[in-house]
Amino acid sequence: MNCDRLITALAGRLEEATVAHSDGDECKLTVPFERVDHDAISLWIRPTDQGYHVTDRGETYGMLYLSNVTLDQERRKRRLNSIRERYDLETAKYEISLYADENDLGQRLLDAVQAVQSISHLLFTRQKYTQSDSQSDV
Repeated sequence: MNCDRLITALAGRLEEATVAHSDGDECKLTVPFERVDHDAISLWIRPTDQGYHVTDRGETYGMLYLSNVTLDQERRKRRLNSIRERYDLETAKYEISLYADENDLGQRLLDAVQAVQSISHLLFTRQKYTQSDSQSDV
């Protein structure tokens, strides 16, 4: 079996499914990976003097906020801090961001995607509630 062919096929498909466009002085990169809410992950990359700044512009936090997941609870703070350390993030609470240089940009973009996915999984720590309707209350 030619495993190199598999890697080439995967790389080609990832390239086809990734959308990049200029957004002012930044590049918006939408990758074929999703957060837990099934929205595609978008990252904004801006060149800096030391390399690149990569951010999700708070989209992951916004999704958690709209789902009524507060990041101020101690157990979520610990999990968030663990994710921040694991992926060497600059910030992880309101905005997921990190810095990369030219040599490690590819790996750092993967780190950002994985961090977005990991943090979005905090949605599963929310307590379920059942919403009653007026007909069943009567």
